[in-house]
Amino acid sequence: MKMLTGIVLYQLVQVVLILS
Repeated sequence: MKMLTGIVLYQLVQVVLILS
């Protein structure tokens, strides 16, 4: 479950980097 949360956080960071 913690691993899944890490993946979601990583994806979110990627989106933020693309949009910024």
